Amino acid sequence: MGFALEIKVPGIDKPIRATSISDVPADIEAMIDEMLRAPRRMVTDHTLSTGDYVIARGRPPVNPVRLGSQAFPLGKTELLCRLKPGDILYPGGNDLHLSYGPDNTEPLMARGPVVATVVEEDLEAFFRAGRLIWEAQYRHHKAFTITVSKREAKQ
Repeated sequence: MGFALEIKVPGIDKPIRATSISDVPADIEAMIDEMLRAPRRMVTDHTLSTGDYVIARGRPPVNPVRLGSQAFPLGKTELLCRLKPGDILYPGGNDLHLSYGPDNTEPLMARGPVVATVVEEDLEAFFRAGRLIWEAQYRHHKAFTITVSKREAKQ
């Protein structure tokens, strides 16, 4: 059916918009629907060595859910080094992974599939958001939260 995401990032004026890719499996889309039935605050964790890659973690679910790992990914995945700027991945649970820039160097499997891509007009803001997260985490040692919400895709 398709969906759209809005990511609100402190320090970025407008929400960053993303649209689902065309072939998100129905079971993965149902998991995303459940996770984002209401806007979800997520604390971010910028990877140290992977490159331009952020892990956004929501509050863990109360009951066990399917989660992907690099050894046993959730769905069809890519190597991290093959991700494109603007790719948004879903590894399960209440988490999203964000590939915000061109420098992802690790030849490791992603924990989940790419489910959405940031719209072209918002890629620069998405890159700035990634850098704000990097600065908050590594220079200032501050937690950085974003808010992600889901909308039905426009037909």
